[in-house]
Amino acid sequence: ELNISWNHLRGPGAVAFARGLEANIFLRVLDISYNGFGDPGASAVGEALKTNNVLEELSMSNNRISAVGALSLGLGLRVNQTLRILVMSRNPMRGEGCFGVLKSVQENPTSALELLDFSEIQVDREFDDLASSVKVLLPALHVKTAAHKVKYKKELPSVFTPSLPASVPK
Repeated sequence: ELNISWNHLRGPGAVAFARGLEANIFLRVLDISYNGFGDPGASAVGEALKTNNVLEELSMSNNRISAVGALSLGLGLRVNQTLRILVMSRNPMRGEGCFGVLKSVQENPTSALELLDFSEIQVDREFDDLASSVKVLLPALHVKTAAHKVKYKKELPSVFTPSLPASVPK
């Protein structure tokens, strides 16, 4: 389990870190939220997800990921078979990015995803229709959006509970 949230990993640093995930054989839970990975970092994480067969829980909230980055990340979700929880809340990907990620999950019948969290991101009717059809293929999958608060059967580990960095006074 590793929490590197609030570390200002951006640009080349975010890409280099994500590339390291490709060879990861131990890390099951990772929180990289509040870093500013952006689209290049999201794309690198997508590449890592294609080969990583260990990671189960990933939080990428507040990382400045647009629809373009979300679509790149989705390429990894098309083949990944181990990720169970993906938290992408509070990214500027809009409904288009959420749709692309969910579409990639739909194209992976062996997906292990149980929770896709797009909290505080508005989606449209087309997304809702896609979510309904994906639910038929992957009945264990719960999709959370700004409009759809779902109760997930497992409490998220403390690593996913956003906390203020040590430098911020309480």
